[in-house]
Amino acid sequence: MENKLILKKKFYQLSEQKITIYNNDELLGEGLCYGIFENWWEEEVEDYERGEFDYFIVSDNKILVEGIHYKYDDIVWGEDYEVHESEDLKEIQKMFIDFKESYTPSS
Repeated sequence: MENKLILKKKFYQLSEQKITIYNNDELLGEGLCYGIFENWWEEEVEDYERGEFDYFIVSDNKILVEGIHYKYDDIVWGEDYEVHESEDLKEIQKMFIDFKESYTPSS
């Protein structure tokens, strides 16, 4: 059997994930998390590994700030939808910034 080296390219995804935010078991609200994920081939597991590159959280059409409006551990993560995928990080980052700029920062 011939041993072929197959090079798997790194790629990036912009995702949207539904979330529920709590504080001391009290429901604060529903929202969305937009994130950039980096995906790279991991030969040992013969599959892609995925790591979050950047994210922001929106609830009631406002961007929330971790540590001020919520704690990361108080989020229940729902379904994750891919908005866009590309091998070009700059393309994904531009879309991410455009999404972020369409929301109002919280005061």
